[in-house]
Amino acid sequence: MKKYLVISILAISFQLLAQQSKYSLALQIGRTFPSQTYGNFSENGLALSAELDRRISPRFSMFLSGDYEVANAINGDENWYKTSLNLGASFHVLDHKIKTSVFGQIGFAIQNVPQLEIVYPDTKIITRQVAPTTQNIIQGSIGAKISYVISSRISLFVKPQFTGSFSNITYQERDLSPAINDRGVIDEEAANNMPFQTRQIAPANSSINGGIIINFANDWNSTRSNKTSKTS
Repeated sequence: MKKYLVISILAISFQLLAQQSKYSLALQIGRTFPSQTYGNFSENGLALSAELDRRISPRFSMFLSGDYEVANAINGDENWYKTSLNLGASFHVLDHKIKTSVFGQIGFAIQNVPQLEIVYPDTKIITRQVAPTTQNIIQGSIGAKISYVISSRISLFVKPQFTGSFSNITYQERDLSPAINDRGVIDEEAANNMPFQTRQIAPANSSINGGIIINFANDWNSTRSNKTSKTS
């Protein structure tokens, strides 16, 4: 008897919270695609995210997200890892059965950089190398979210997104062109004596994500209708 009473109390409490809340929770999984120079160091990766969204008006919402990304390093046995916490805002363009919004966010991330050595084709000559490190970076993202409403509490969505870093990662690179003759044959001894130059990249990637939204917020249209009815 007590068991059923506790379950009933919890169910009622959850329903009351849902009626009064302006929050929604989005859980997503996605595929990342490195862009620009970053693609010389990283392969496509996997992204996981949880996002807590608070609707502040019919058109605007604020959100806090926690993200985790992992991607294979090119020619390496280790992976790139990144964990981030982001704060953003969304503008809701359409708010019907199919909902559409655009968003921007900025965040703090911890990037685990793997040890990486990239060699010239069919040789052991190193052309680029990255030293392993853990680096704090600032990043920003823009994107769009298109969701389909299953019920008043559940929606499914897809979210294309671009993320760029305001912080750089240092790597070493050397120009081997002086060691390559007119026939395209490389002089390995000369190439190995070429000096390395210090360069930097700002990691960036695009991604396509999908997931589920658990909505605790009242529908704004119905909320306004209820207020109008009460006023009348």
